[in-house]
Amino acid sequence: MERKKYYYTLWAMTLYFTWFLAFPYFGSVVSIISESILIEEQQIALTFIAFHASGFLCSAIFLKRNSLWQKLIFLSLAIVIPLNLSLALIPPGFWLPVIAMIGFFSSFYILGWSVIFSSLSAVQKIKLYALALFIANLAALVIKSFSNYLNLYTLVILIVAPLLASLILHIQQGGDLDPDPLPTKNKPGNFPLYFYIVLFIIIFILHFSFGLIFALIGGSFPVMEENRTALEYFHFLPYLLACLFIFKFASSVNLRYMPQLGISLFGIAFIFIITINNKPSGFYLTTSMIEIAVVIISVFIWTMQGELSRVYAAPYRFFGFGLFTTLAAVFFGNIFGLRLLQSDGVFQFTAVFHAVVAILITIIAVPWLLDRVSVAISIDQKKKDRDPALLYIEAGLTEREKQIVELLFQGHINRVMAEKLFISENTLKTHLRNIYDKFDVKSKNALIAHLADKAAQQGEK
Repeated sequence: MERKKYYYTLWAMTLYFTWFLAFPYFGSVVSIISESILIEEQQIALTFIAFHASGFLCSAIFLKRNSLWQKLIFLSLAIVIPLNLSLALIPPGFWLPVIAMIGFFSSFYILGWSVIFSSLSAVQKIKLYALALFIANLAALVIKSFSNYLNLYTLVILIVAPLLASLILHIQQGGDLDPDPLPTKNKPGNFPLYFYIVLFIIIFILHFSFGLIFALIGGSFPVMEENRTALEYFHFLPYLLACLFIFKFASSVNLRYMPQLGISLFGIAFIFIITINNKPSGFYLTTSMIEIAVVIISVFIWTMQGELSRVYAAPYRFFGFGLFTTLAAVFFGNIFGLRLLQSDGVFQFTAVFHAVVAILITIIAVPWLLDRVSVAISIDQKKKDRDPALLYIEAGLTEREKQIVELLFQGHINRVMAEKLFISENTLKTHLRNIYDKFDVKSKNALIAHLADKAAQQGEK
C-alpha cells in the first residue's frame, strides 16, 4: 500500500506541475496564446495566481474532513478540464473570467493529493517532490520546444492532456488507496497560533523573493536579448540538476539548513544583478543560483507542510494557508519587482535591503521553528510507539546514546544537549555520528523520520 501511495502521489503531482508550469504559471504556452488573443501574458498569469490563492484560502478555512480528498480531486478535474477546453471556443473577452475559475477550482486538486503526500515519511516526501519537479520541468521543456509550431486550438488541447491523464490515474488507482490516511483521532493538541504566524512569515518572505527576483532578472540583462535561446532555455539546466541532486541524496538532506542556503543564494543573485548585469556571465551565474535556490526552498516548504500535516492530521489547513501565502507572496513580489525596475534611483538600495532582511529573518526564525516542530513530531512518534525501548535495543544503543536520542526528540540543539549531559559538544557529535551509523541515517531529521516510521510499523503489529 505504501508503494502504491508513493507512485500515485508522484504521478498526480507530476501531471499537475506539468500543466501548471506549461500554461497558467507564466508558462511557455500562455506566452504564445497571449499573442493570439491580444491579452498580456502577465495579466493571464496573475489572474490565475490571484484566484488560485483564493481557492486555497477558502479550503483552509472551510474544509475539515480528510476523507473528502478523493471527491476533491474528482470535482476539481471535472470542472477544470472542460474550462480548459472551452478556451479554444470562447472569445478573448471571456478568457480572464474562465482563467479565474480555473485558478480557483484547480486548488482543490492539490489539496486532495496533499492528504496522501502528508502520510509519507519525510525522506519519501523529499524524494517524491524533487522527482515530480524534475519530470514536470522536463515535460514543460518538451512542450515549450514544440509549442512555437502549433496553433491556438492545438495548444489548448495539448495543455489539457496532463489533466486528462490525472483523471484517468485517479479513476484507476485513487479508489484503491486508504480513504483516510491521516485519521483525526488521537492527534496532538492544536498547532499554536504563533507557530502559524512564524511559519507563514517565512513562507511569505521566501516566495516574495521568488516573485521579486524573477521580475528583476527579466529586465536586468539587456545583453542577453540577442541570445533568446539561452534566455528562454538555460534556466531549465540548473533547476533539473538541483532536483536530481536532492532526489539522489534525500536521506542526507538536513531541513534546518535548506532555507538559509536557499535565501543566501538569492542574496548573492541580487548582488550579481546589480554588479554584473551587463555581462553574459552575470546572467548565467544569477540564473543558476536563482533556480537552485527555488528548488531548495520549494522542497523545504513542501516537506515542512507535509510533516506538520502528518502530525496534526490537518493537510487542508497547512497546505491551504501555506499555498495561499506562497501565491500571494509571488503575486506581490512580481508586481513590486516590475515597479522597482521603473524606479532606477532606488533599485540597487531596495534590492540589497530586501536580500539582507530576508536572510536575517530566515536564519533566525527557521531554526527556532524547526526545534519546536521536532518536538511535535517526537510527540506524534511516541503516541504511536508501543515500546520505544525495543527500537533502541534492536539498534544496539548504549545508555548514553539513548539519552541523546530522547533529548533530540525533545527538540534540543547540540549545545543544550551537551550541557544537560555534562559533556562537550565534540563528544556529543561523536555520539551522534555513532547513532546515525547504527540507524543507517545521516542527519537528525532523517533519524526522527526513521524512528517515526519504525514506531508506526511496530504499532500496527
